[in-house]
Amino acid sequence: MFHVINGYPKRVIENTIANIQRKRLLPEVNVTDQDNDNNNDVRLMLCLPYKGQAGETLSKKIKTKVRKAIGENVKVNIAHKSRKLSTLFNIKDNMHKEHVNDIIYEFKCPQENCSAKYIGETLRRFHERIMDHCGRDNKSHIAQHTVINDHTAPSPSDFRVIDKGFRGNKFTRKISEALLIKRRRPILNVQEQSIPLKLFN
Repeated sequence: MFHVINGYPKRVIENTIANIQRKRLLPEVNVTDQDNDNNNDVRLMLCLPYKGQAGETLSKKIKTKVRKAIGENVKVNIAHKSRKLSTLFNIKDNMHKEHVNDIIYEFKCPQENCSAKYIGETLRRFHERIMDHCGRDNKSHIAQHTVINDHTAPSPSDFRVIDKGFRGNKFTRKISEALLIKRRRPILNVQEQSIPLKLFN
């Protein structure tokens, strides 16, 4: 394909293939000038994951095999690379939804046959904002909807996080809230969006 279709010289193609094969056979060869001047030793550097005693045993076997296959002038240095615990399992405790902050959330009315929803955003802890909607804040659209329609009082299970990870950036959080309101059109949101979305106007 490279020679017939693309017109590359055969010599260039063959040299490239040979170089790649040579690098794969000896992936990390490091020859120092001092080694060449003294005894022509070649140092082969290998990096292996750390596996305790099993890893030490494997290292000794590799050194022996290399000396037998290539020669005594090849010195094999093996470095053991440790793995982070986070690559094996999650080292952070799962945070309950009521304790997260800097989020966008959605409320769905628990009353049967009621499709009322609300989308909001908050920098505070989610639990605090839920308490506002459950009656602590009389101006809350959710609290007003519950009282006016004589519906079942909302509970934390009626709220869910729908977006997060804003790193305290209020503007980004407000934009995301506005886009979600524009897309889902929850009827309890009196305003169409929290900030103007000129692109859609």
